[in-house]
Amino acid sequence: MIENDAGEGTGSRSGREVRQGQFPFAVLTDKSVVMAEFRTSLESQGPGWGYAEVTEWTLTHHGHPFRVTAENEKAAYLPISERRTHGSRKPLKARPSGPCEVVTYYYYKAHHYGSISGDVTLAFDPVNMTVDVRADFDIDLD
Repeated sequence: MIENDAGEGTGSRSGREVRQGQFPFAVLTDKSVVMAEFRTSLESQGPGWGYAEVTEWTLTHHGHPFRVTAENEKAAYLPISERRTHGSRKPLKARPSGPCEVVTYYYYKAHHYGSISGDVTLAFDPVNMTVDVRADFDIDLD
């Protein structure tokens, strides 16, 4: 029997950790490194739909997490490819942009409804420990 996060023998696979780890995500202009920490778990997709792997991301600098924001300081989704959890990419090089340091990369995610793809720009503010997310996505529905 598989246990849930509470450790109770419910037979549910929801919440079961599949993998976790961290890797260098970006190198800032002062040569310090932004680390990406991830936790992938199985989450129920509803009755009869089975389970899907869901990855939660945290970006850290010197061990402290960045607060992720979007337009109007709203909480934001952090689009990072799950392929990176396998260490398949080199760290991105940040470039200065005003008080922030910026990285841009291409994002693609396929799922049973279609795909999402486009450019993502992250603006790191290491003084205020925020990372602002800007994304220009195309959604292709199957």
